[in-house]
Amino acid sequence: MDFRQGLRPQVVCLLTTCFLSSLVGISLVYLGNDSQSSNNMPSTEQTNSIKPAAVSSSQIQKQPVRYIMRNHGGRLAVFEAQEDSPRLVFDVYINTLPEYDQELLQEGVSVEGEDALTKLIEDYIS
Repeated sequence: MDFRQGLRPQVVCLLTTCFLSSLVGISLVYLGNDSQSSNNMPSTEQTNSIKPAAVSSSQIQKQPVRYIMRNHGGRLAVFEAQEDSPRLVFDVYINTLPEYDQELLQEGVSVEGEDALTKLIEDYIS
């Protein structure tokens, strides 16, 4: 057995753990920003003086972010829609994936929201 083949499952596990830890950190930052904005809500006295037609920014629903997973320099990368530089780049080489997946990633695989992105990443890196 080749030394590199023995390490491959460990490397994949390490990369998966690092990625999922990063997602948890990003989620915590995102949730922290939401809780800060809710602390800035006006008091009951202030809301009574607001005209019915007024809408605060906290009442507007946030649209899920669209992500595109595609080939970047021969490696698997995640882009936010309409962005040219990748948000994440993995040490997963496209040419090691099945031909069907390689074709999909040349075009780009689009998903909405972080949950769908996490599932897609897990599918490709495991």
